[in-house]
Amino acid sequence: MRAIKESKRLKGEKRELELKEKEIVSSIISAVREKGDKALKEYTYKFDGIKIDKIKVPEKEIKNARSKVNKAFITAIKKAKERIENFHRIQKEKFKDWTKEEDGILVGETFKPLQKVGIYVPAGKAPLPSSLLMAAIPAQIAGVEKIIIATPPQKKGEVDIHILATANLLGIKEIYKVGGAQAIAALTYGTESIPKVDKIVGPGNIYVTLAKKLLYGEVGIDILAGPSEVTIIADDTANAKFIAYDLLSQTEHGPHSPAILISTSTEICREVTEKIKVLLSTCDENTRKSWQENGGIYMVQDLEEAFKEVNKLAPEHLILAIKNPSKWLDKIKSAGTVFLGHYAPVTLGDYIAGPNHILPTSKTGRWDSALGVKDFLKCINVISANKSSLEKFAPFLKSFTDAEQLKNHFNAVKVRSKKNG
Repeated sequence: MRAIKESKRLKGEKRELELKEKEIVSSIISAVREKGDKALKEYTYKFDGIKIDKIKVPEKEIKNARSKVNKAFITAIKKAKERIENFHRIQKEKFKDWTKEEDGILVGETFKPLQKVGIYVPAGKAPLPSSLLMAAIPAQIAGVEKIIIATPPQKKGEVDIHILATANLLGIKEIYKVGGAQAIAALTYGTESIPKVDKIVGPGNIYVTLAKKLLYGEVGIDILAGPSEVTIIADDTANAKFIAYDLLSQTEHGPHSPAILISTSTEICREVTEKIKVLLSTCDENTRKSWQENGGIYMVQDLEEAFKEVNKLAPEHLILAIKNPSKWLDKIKSAGTVFLGHYAPVTLGDYIAGPNHILPTSKTGRWDSALGVKDFLKCINVISANKSSLEKFAPFLKSFTDAEQLKNHFNAVKVRSKKNG
């Protein structure tokens, strides 16, 4: 694979978490655990420059938000909600209780929703109501009993109006204006205002992600998502202008977002390079820096080589800007979401297509998957047996317990036999 413009990320280099950042997050977690709401208010002032009296958003404020955003936004949210719900309802159908009896032993599974879930909604660089939809809807379809939101306050101490309006449309009434690692700690341990939850979902910055990582085990988490990334495979049927915008749309997320093109066409590589040079002059500093640090354009001999490289990357978003993309699906071993063809940009998946946009990043797609209904369900095994079936399996059980030297394990079987029953 020959680099036209090389990316640090494609070589496998990854931004290491600084020791200082770990220390900061650890100290925040300890403070919130010990001081509760007081620590939350202190950190909100320290990091956001905002003094807050009440952490919880009044229900009236949530209700009024809907009338304060433009109608086009409400229409868009309703359409996205409909499509996301339809997609995740189909997912839910896969998780049905079942039982099977064989040799007198009944086995099965029963699925139960989580009781309390906290959703973190980013609102630093830009509020993300779309992420609220993607996190809340599968939780609701799974049947989660209680859903609460934590999101950073804006300049005047209020929660972003679009996030409030989206929460209102979803029927979520419990929102707390706190962000960063302190929000994750609060949801984990609980404070005077914020209840402890069973699981925390939703993307965030490096501090949020590190807090989730450090607190896993105390609380459930979804995936360690971020920074956002895209990889595009393109042949000579691709449109260079489409690809240029696809690449730069990902670099808008921040200075650490990889955007990679792998192409079999010299002409496409050349055209994309030229178009990006022109477009970068209209972009903000973060986008330009992200492209310089993490953008890459690579030439390969054929599509076989392209897919081999992609499977090493396990990208969050993978666009197949090639002829007959569907026939190449079986070549993909690891990816968050695959976008087929020339008219399926990542933007479509980010907002309204239906599949979840909270996806594994930084090569974690090798073992992880998109957020979905499964993340809000617990699978509980079920076993039942009668006396005769237990006696039938007693010799097998004795062999195991003898080998593992667990005498009372077998006594628990023996005491239920006919002689002792």
